[in-house]
Amino acid sequence: MEKIIFYGHLGKKDGEAVGGGESGNLKTLSILKKSGFQIIELRKSYSSKSLLGKLKHYLSILFMPIFLLFKILKNNDVQTVHISGFYKELIYQELLLIYVSKLLGKKCIYELRAGGVQQSYDDRVGFYKFFFRKAITSSDVILVQGERYVKLLNMLGAKKIIHYPNYIMGSVIARKTSLLNRDNLIELVYFGRMHSSKNILLILDICVKLKEKKIPFKLELIGVSNSKYPEYVEEMREKIKKEKLNDIVKLTEPIFGSNLINTLKDKHFYIFPTQEAREGHSNSLTEAMSLGIVPICSDYGFNREIVNSNRLIINEFDANFYANLIIEIWQQNLWKDLSKDMQEIVSTKFTSSIVQSKLLAAYK
Repeated sequence: MEKIIFYGHLGKKDGEAVGGGESGNLKTLSILKKSGFQIIELRKSYSSKSLLGKLKHYLSILFMPIFLLFKILKNNDVQTVHISGFYKELIYQELLLIYVSKLLGKKCIYELRAGGVQQSYDDRVGFYKFFFRKAITSSDVILVQGERYVKLLNMLGAKKIIHYPNYIMGSVIARKTSLLNRDNLIELVYFGRMHSSKNILLILDICVKLKEKKIPFKLELIGVSNSKYPEYVEEMREKIKKEKLNDIVKLTEPIFGSNLINTLKDKHFYIFPTQEAREGHSNSLTEAMSLGIVPICSDYGFNREIVNSNRLIINEFDANFYANLIIEIWQQNLWKDLSKDMQEIVSTKFTSSIVQSKLLAAYK
């Protein structure tokens, strides 16, 4: 049984809900464990608002190469070190982790999570470029979420590059689309992190435009958590009240697994006007598409290459553009075909049975 050291974000020990990066890492571990690999987890620490928390975080980053060295020496039958990295300001630590792995004769897989690879490289000084290039050329395999970065990584001299996109566990779920058109009510949804970078207030502006045009619709925002971003959530509540959207917009706490699927089964459109600088391959976007929910997205992260439709990408952060596209798709009876298209994309590109072969190829 091959033994692997896996370093990355795996969620907080107190059980706090994880984000997209953690979710992707946990999926990776699930596939590796089911494939017979023995995993030694080396958890990446989280920053904190408190001074003590920040100090512990930076000390963890500083001494992690030593922890890795200790883990490898203690488990001398380790064959591979898998580093789930976020480059940028962490490139210096991640390069040290790569060097420790290679110095002790281990295979090193360097996974570039999230978006921003090209922008980080283009916008930063030569000092950063030097260390990033060293990290790329020193690793045995590079895993990357977006195909668009393959050209850059080849140019930098990567030994082996594998496109490893986000994916759903299992297969797509067939929908009874005939049941979705009752009362001609359009069901909108957003689920995920409630943060200003995700433009939730713009989603509410879209609701205002649809309401003005007398379009029958409902919106559910799933993922509201008063403890994590209380100021932004309060801003959302105030806007809902001000625009008289209380009967139209439903705020729901985070839900997962089969409960989430049951909640999403009657939804038509996933609204995703993200402006997150590090947006990569969104878990929520892929999950929505797998259920036949038609996404309408901003041109951030890998949204365009995931939905594979210029029509469903909005370049402007303008509520009218989003509202008009929803109305056009609905009134021209295009929704059902687009719903099938989205499920087809996921079933042929983004299911665990398809993507796991790419991951396992990194270990051969």
